[in-house]
Amino acid sequence: MYGVYIVDDEQLAVQKLADKHHMTPTVQFAPSQSKNFDGVVNYVTENFSKKHTLEELSGRFSINPTYICDLFSKQYQSTLTIFITNLRMAKAARRK
Repeated sequence: MYGVYIVDDEQLAVQKLADKHHMTPTVQFAPSQSKNFDGVVNYVTENFSKKHTLEELSGRFSINPTYICDLFSKQYQSTLTIFITNLRMAKAARRK
């Protein structure tokens, strides 16, 4: 008999993205060489329940959107979207 597993759609999507990009999301803060980027990470971490766009963060912290993506990739081996989703999932896991 085959087992049936119910997987949350969001969890499955995050895993597929991580597998696709060979990235392991992280939620641990690691200071970078850029104070502006650290500001982005702190802001997103404190406001992870809100919707964020690269354009919004770029304007708020005076960093090019492409550079934000590059820094997330280098600093966290992740994308902004995966980083935020992982924060949300970690918060949800703490509630259980």
